[in-house]
Amino acid sequence: MREEPEEQFTSSPTSAAGPCRPDAPRGSGGDEPATEAVRQFVQHAEEVREYAAYLVSAKMDGLRAAARRAAVYTVMGVVGLIALATVIIVSLVLLLGGLGRALGALFPRAPWLGDVLVGVVFLGVTAAALTLVIARYRNRTRERTVNKYESRKARQRAIFGRDVSRAAEPEGRCGGAAE
Repeated sequence: MREEPEEQFTSSPTSAAGPCRPDAPRGSGGDEPATEAVRQFVQHAEEVREYAAYLVSAKMDGLRAAARRAAVYTVMGVVGLIALATVIIVSLVLLLGGLGRALGALFPRAPWLGDVLVGVVFLGVTAAALTLVIARYRNRTRERTVNKYESRKARQRAIFGRDVSRAAEPEGRCGGAAE
């Protein structure tokens, strides 16, 4: 029967000589195995705590960096929208002013009339377009809502044999007619 050296199985995995090496020292020499185990447990617990704190810190830094990026992109987007709106507004002012002056040339006694007519036509077209867009939005929203509830009622009929509109009627009645 071959005997194995005792140091192979009793070396400290965290000793300075390296993990699981037979030549690694056993801590403080005469420590009891339970005391050594507790010391190693505390050391490993401190190590795990430090690694967990490192992970949490890294995740928090990542979240902060993501929030900063989102804030920068938001500011850039707002500035871009303001610049675009400025370009559109200036273009409209120049276009409408030119149209107003051109139309005003047709009225030599009242050149201001061209600006007034262009303004009235522009506001009328804008109001009509907004009214049309709002009406289409309302119709689409209402249609989606009606479809949603009709779908739910169909599902209720398939599962329960009746839907919510028939649920309040007594069992013996059908369609509101008395038997």
